[in-house]
Order: sequence, then structure tokens, then C-alpha cells
Amino acid sequence: MRRAREHGRSERTGDTNGEHDGPEIVDTTIVTVADVVADATRFADRSGVVLYDRATVRRWLDEARIPVGRLGSLIEEA
Repeated sequence: MRRAREHGRSERTGDTNGEHDGPEIVDTTIVTVADVVADATRFADRSGVVLYDRATVRRWLDEARIPVGRLGSLIEEA
């Protein structure tokens, strides 16, 4: 199993911003720097997949004060 720390609120687990005893354990996690369409989100929810999209990755970078440019062209300025 892979472990993923939930950043933000998980509708599936109810955890918020690390206010739990440890990392959430999930079977599958997808992290993408693309915008995610609604169908992909619904599929992930039905499949038990934790899906982190472009907005979430940007928020993580902002919170960690990591400039987007440090990652090269993976995430373009919106």
C-alpha cells in the first residue's frame, strides 16, 4: 500500500490538514499537474482513488513557498 498525507479536506476520510494521528493509508493516489475534468473526479471517487489535481499541487507549492519556476515547465503560470 502507498501512503499519502492528506492536504486539505478529504470527503472520503473527513481528515483535515493533518489533524489526525498519522498519514492516511490509501490503495492508489494520482497526482497530476493538469486540470481535472468532472468525469475523472467522479471515476476516482467511485474507484476509491485519491486524486490531487493542478490546483492542489499549486496550493502545496504556495504553502511550502516553493516557486513554480523551480519545477521547470511542469506547471505553467495560470
